[in-house]
Amino acid sequence: MKGHSPTEIPPGAGASAREALLRLRRKQSKGFVEIADAVESLRKVSEGVSDLYLAHWLCEEVGFSFEEACFYLMFQERLGDRTHEIIKHRLSGDVLYSLLLCDDLTRAEVLVILESGEAVDARFVETIRDRNRRKALSEATLATTARRLGIQSAADRFKDNLEQHARELLKLMEDFCDQHIYYYVWETPDEPDELFDVDYIETEEFFKDRAAMASKATALRQDLELLFGAEHAPREEILDIAVENDFTASVALSWHALKDIEAESFTPFEIEHNGHSFERLRSCVEFLAGRKNRSTPLGTNRRTPSLPSIPDESLKMIDIAAGSGGASLGLETAGFLPVIQYEARAHARALLTENNTWRVTDQVGHKSVPTEFAKYKDLGISLVTSGTSLKHFSLTPRNSDDIEYDNFGHALAAVRSIKPAAFFFEVDPTIASPANRPFKAEIDDLFAAEGYETRWHSVDVSRIGIPQKRPRLVLIGMRNGTMASFRLSPMIEPVLVDVVEAIGDLVLEAHAGDAALQDWATAWTQNNAGELVPVIAGWQKSSSADSDDWNDLRIDPKYASAPPVPARFSPGTYRMRLTADMLKRLQGFPGEWIVVHQATGTWDFRLLEVTVPPRLAKYVGLAIYSAITGQQFDLKAAMTRSLYLPPEPRMKKIVIRHGRTPYTKQGVANPSWTVEVPVDWAPPKGLRRRASDQSAALREVWRNTFAAEPDPRDDELYALFPVEAT
Repeated sequence: MKGHSPTEIPPGAGASAREALLRLRRKQSKGFVEIADAVESLRKVSEGVSDLYLAHWLCEEVGFSFEEACFYLMFQERLGDRTHEIIKHRLSGDVLYSLLLCDDLTRAEVLVILESGEAVDARFVETIRDRNRRKALSEATLATTARRLGIQSAADRFKDNLEQHARELLKLMEDFCDQHIYYYVWETPDEPDELFDVDYIETEEFFKDRAAMASKATALRQDLELLFGAEHAPREEILDIAVENDFTASVALSWHALKDIEAESFTPFEIEHNGHSFERLRSCVEFLAGRKNRSTPLGTNRRTPSLPSIPDESLKMIDIAAGSGGASLGLETAGFLPVIQYEARAHARALLTENNTWRVTDQVGHKSVPTEFAKYKDLGISLVTSGTSLKHFSLTPRNSDDIEYDNFGHALAAVRSIKPAAFFFEVDPTIASPANRPFKAEIDDLFAAEGYETRWHSVDVSRIGIPQKRPRLVLIGMRNGTMASFRLSPMIEPVLVDVVEAIGDLVLEAHAGDAALQDWATAWTQNNAGELVPVIAGWQKSSSADSDDWNDLRIDPKYASAPPVPARFSPGTYRMRLTADMLKRLQGFPGEWIVVHQATGTWDFRLLEVTVPPRLAKYVGLAIYSAITGQQFDLKAAMTRSLYLPPEPRMKKIVIRHGRTPYTKQGVANPSWTVEVPVDWAPPKGLRRRASDQSAALREVWRNTFAAEPDPRDDELYALFPVEAT
């Protein structure tokens, strides 16, 4: 700006400029609408093409930024009927963007305010949106939630009965097979190898045990009908139903299976552990017992999205300061499998071992780090990361007796020695302060000298499921021109988790047993709905604003094994302290992740404070994976998937055995063998892949098999014509 004199704009020039600028603003708003119409026309003629593909096409072919492309793709659906008001009120791009992201109530309220003649900017829209979000979580909403939870509790009791009876029926099945299936082994001169034959004998005990299973199946069917009704589709239609909803199909097939068992219409071979009954009797009972996620031979084949939510295969990574394992956990479901995790603290290494039972990962102390890095140079390492934030603004490795080794000196040494395709570190955001900017520039230069292009991104973690206010700063580096393909896509549809959703159940649990404390905890969950916590980081001093925010949440930003209750409890002054599980949840770790040592019951809050949140690591990791491999993802679906699903499935050993063998050679009685299978029956190598649809032939055979089957709902007809085993 030139000059600071109080001279006013000449009246004539000001009036003329005002008129011209208002006219141009109106043209600008009209331009937004016209571009959105053109994008919508492109979408209509591109039937079957995903919005994400269109967004990337607009970026590459038209030169839009990714945010602009998403803006115009969302415009027609959310603001298409408001184009007149947009042009009339000359709305700017930032106001329109805020309106797109807010709810219908906020959008309508803003437009009413505009009609009243009041000026509106993006910050004003955000203020109204935040207010309405809190209003939505009112007493009525909480009462509705209580009602839903009450109904859910009653349903859970019925479910527990169903699963218990199903487990009892499974036990009867196992005993039945063990008692009444016989295996015979013999040798002949022509065939010296041992040969097996199998049979069963219908003794009095056989019929008695089968009747016991039929009786238990009746009780189980009644439980099922209490939950899901007594009307179910004919068996011939079940695989067609499974294409749309495999749960509904599994319930229906299980109902038919129970009717078969009630009628004693089965052979022992059809209820064996590895039996192959086309009616899938055994699988149906295992489904009802909660041991299988479906009973049908065909799962849901819903219209798959154009983009996957998990990578096709795993790339190799190294974590130079694993800490509590947050970065490695998040990056695993983003397609990066740790080759090695370095960690100085012995107690932290013990926790890493407890949490990573599905793989074998080397873990070594920091003293050997500088000399160890070089051996990984030619192993095709795709990513180097740090599970704890980089915080020491120094390139000189710290004293070897100091366990806080996760600084820039070690980060640079690792990247220089290993030469990965990319690196990713979370960094103390104060590096962007004026005092630290020279060091930040030096870091960029040093990585550039190693052939890496670097980018710094501020990530709003509240939009990816982490209930924290402050953005996180990350440093990403890539070489060989890969950075040109890197794009940290915004979460247009955010995954929102507030402090009550994160730790509300733990607060209620910690304050149970005393009426006054219970009332305080209940009030806490009501008053803090929709709230986020201030920054959690041991390397950043809490400001007065942070202290006020913690105080508003009725939380003492200190830690305890259990929230201590003062001798004189006062609801107005009491402030709860955070436990290990609470801090773990606030950092975005899943409930299954262990942060407390089982042997000692101790935990290290500093380790959790400076950890890289796993959801942040996953979010950034997916973008890096896309840049390296070219594979794109459905970001919303990816960020809502479980963090605790290991890419390499945990294996278990099962013993396959058979029943009594009265006529066997010595040493082969009760034949059995052991096999190793994944715990969740996923492919034993690599990430889960999307299966191709080979269901049409199976569905045709299924329909033909059961087309003439009597309807078991007609009990008299069923008694005359029982289903015969196939």
